[in-house]
Amino acid sequence: MATNSFGTPLTSYLISRYNMKDNAATNVGNVYSGTTSFAPVVGAFVADAFWGRFRTMLFGSVIGVIGMVVITLSATIRQLKPPSCSAVAQEAGTCVGPSALHRAVLYVGMGLLVVSAGGTNPTALPFGADQFDETNERHKAGLKSFFNWFYATAMMATFLVLTVIVYVQDKVSWALGFAIPTALTVVAFAVFLAGTKVYIYVPPEGSIFSSVARVVVASCRKWRLRLPHPDDARLQGEVLYNPDPAAGDGPGRVFRLPLTLQLSFLNKAAIVTDADEVRPDGSPARPWNLCSVQQVEELKCLVKIIPVWVSGVVSFIMMTEMNNYTYIQARTMDLHMGRRFTIPAISIL
Repeated sequence: MATNSFGTPLTSYLISRYNMKDNAATNVGNVYSGTTSFAPVVGAFVADAFWGRFRTMLFGSVIGVIGMVVITLSATIRQLKPPSCSAVAQEAGTCVGPSALHRAVLYVGMGLLVVSAGGTNPTALPFGADQFDETNERHKAGLKSFFNWFYATAMMATFLVLTVIVYVQDKVSWALGFAIPTALTVVAFAVFLAGTKVYIYVPPEGSIFSSVARVVVASCRKWRLRLPHPDDARLQGEVLYNPDPAAGDGPGRVFRLPLTLQLSFLNKAAIVTDADEVRPDGSPARPWNLCSVQQVEELKCLVKIIPVWVSGVVSFIMMTEMNNYTYIQARTMDLHMGRRFTIPAISIL
């Protein structure tokens, strides 16, 4: 709720309270939306390779609370925001814009929320799933229920933002509209900390990006080698390094991926040569020279979703622009429902 209460009406906030021009406000909103969407990639890498999910989520939660406090103060303290401007002055374009101080405080708060998104968005759902044992039938049912409640709660929070919170922001005050989700964030953070003694903590297992780099490097180093014939399964088993994933690729990996012929050049990374040495525990002595079939197939899976990722980027760009200019269009509409009630323009989204 806190994230959406700022990100969703951001364009409205910048236009109505910071006296920014429409295009300038949408540009700032697009930058914030883009960085917030990309930050989880960095956060996921940090969680997988270094800190683990709990520490990354804890860091993101702390930063999120600080960020919401900064945003709330920027909307509350008179010296941290431009002077109010009437609707007539806004139409005439004579409103006083934000000063360097106003922008600095606002952008610091936005930056903190971006960092918070990087810490919490990629870890909240996996950390919750870590609390369930998939080998236990009762826990399997609980995991499904957890996923359902997770997304149901997220959608309910979005619904409350687009109805109740934006109405408070538009009709009462932006300060109160930010203070409510800030207070809820503090409560949520306290509840999160209350469970630290009973949580199950999964240590960092290593980032997939490191594995991807190793496969690329190893396949390039062995580009001159010949792969065994695809129909000779026995020879493939002898030539290609294909240990048990749980033994050689780190904890938590239990699903063996079968060898495929697509992007077969990458399969050369798994060819065992005389120079390659395998340790007694099943791991390669030089992981940048020899990779497992599991690692190779994981890279192939990543490559195969690139078209989906690219189309998703294009789709979300269109949706973001549609939302921005739908809001600007809504500001020109008659939003009255009856004599007294007026729909906030941002609720049209």
